[in-house]
Amino acid sequence: MELPYTSEYIGARIRRRRKELNLTQEQLAERIDIASNYLGQIENGRRGVNITNLIKLANALNVTFDYLMSDVNQAAIEEAEDNKKQWLALLSRRTPKEQRLLIKIASDLSRDLFE
Repeated sequence: MELPYTSEYIGARIRRRRKELNLTQEQLAERIDIASNYLGQIENGRRGVNITNLIKLANALNVTFDYLMSDVNQAAIEEAEDNKKQWLALLSRRTPKEQRLLIKIASDLSRDLFE
């Protein structure tokens, strides 16, 4: 499963809630002390938002942090479950010795590629 593009998704949720509250970008930006053009870029998904500003936005919009992230979280959970099923299916077809070898290879590869 492909995750939704997080910046676009979160920006759309922020914009939708801002409009529900009848706030302009300028009004919302002023409430959380950021530039209105930066808020516009967040809402359009052209810029990400750091955790501090995301929390400020959630508070200013009177929503929970989870509201802004909920569908993104669900997609991540579903993808993790799918990955887990694929690993279990792969390992179930192998002997215990082959399973240990596959796990070691994956662990070494992960360390070499991502650390």
